Amino acid sequence: MTEQERRLRRSDRLRVGLVLALCLIGAVPVVVAMAASPDPGGSPTTTVAPAATVAPAAPNATTKPGLPRLGGDGKGAFGFDFGGLSLGGRDGANAGHGAVKITAISGSDLSLKTDDGWTRTITITPDTKLRKGGQDMKVGDLAVGDQIRFSQKRETDGTYTITAISVPTPKAGGEVTAISGDTMTLKRRNGDPQTVTLNGSTTYKFGDAAGTKADVTVGSKVTVEGTTSGTDFTALTVHVQPTVVVGEVTAKTATTLTLKQRDGSSLVVHVDANTRYGIRGNKTGALADIAVGDKAWASGKTRGDGSLDANGVASGFGHGKGSESKPSAAPSTTPG
Repeated sequence: MTEQERRLRRSDRLRVGLVLALCLIGAVPVVVAMAASPDPGGSPTTTVAPAATVAPAAPNATTKPGLPRLGGDGKGAFGFDFGGLSLGGRDGANAGHGAVKITAISGSDLSLKTDDGWTRTITITPDTKLRKGGQDMKVGDLAVGDQIRFSQKRETDGTYTITAISVPTPKAGGEVTAISGDTMTLKRRNGDPQTVTLNGSTTYKFGDAAGTKADVTVGSKVTVEGTTSGTDFTALTVHVQPTVVVGEVTAKTATTLTLKQRDGSSLVVHVDANTRYGIRGNKTGALADIAVGDKAWASGKTRGDGSLDANGVASGFGHGKGSESKPSAAPSTTPG
């Protein structure tokens, strides 16, 4: 085995360890967005809002008990038609494609239909979680014609309870290149700029925790769920991705870790009572479990001086000198 092959193998092992470590402590939520193809007019990429997995559908007059199926024309990153769900029978009968839309609302009952003829009526309970654009909503906010996604659980008597409903909203994402007042400018993956309007109703998430507008800074990687009017995009929820760093612990205090990164530079990581730890494969741990010489990964918010305020730290997945990989940010989950 050549030296280059050995380096590539070490790099692959480290990447796997990084993903496992950060998933264990919940520092970096991994989101697979079911999205629509980019708008040919250049408006924000329209995507389906993150939603819970859809369980098998209960029987109705037009289908057998169904499983959700993602049909497509091969346009999406995963070959999916990101326009919506398709529901069909387990044996493939009555399989179809298309968005699930509300055709009628009667109290807490929603009548649903897809373009290919699938129908079903579901009932919203007091425990059903309703979301739109990352924000909570009420039954009265739903309207005939809305596209929805839902999740459900099977009860012991064979019936199904609707546990969550989400209304898809347009989504835009990229790196923040400017923020001024109520306007934020993003650089999308294809290099195009995207202007986003912020207002008093906009909510913010930093990783998997509640955030504030102050968490959005130039250089931040964000995903934005919102509404569109023509070419205008107004944010409902801004999801800020934490920065991720990795290196060897070279120093430690009661409130900091110093990491030696791959390029040899040192980075100070600040920790406090709210920092979560993943140690040697466990979801829980403490600063005391991390020793000088350990490889460590940290995610959080970058300070103006370049140091990091960590909301999560993972360690114990390897020892040794230096770092073999240095991600500059959390894995991007934004489209376009």
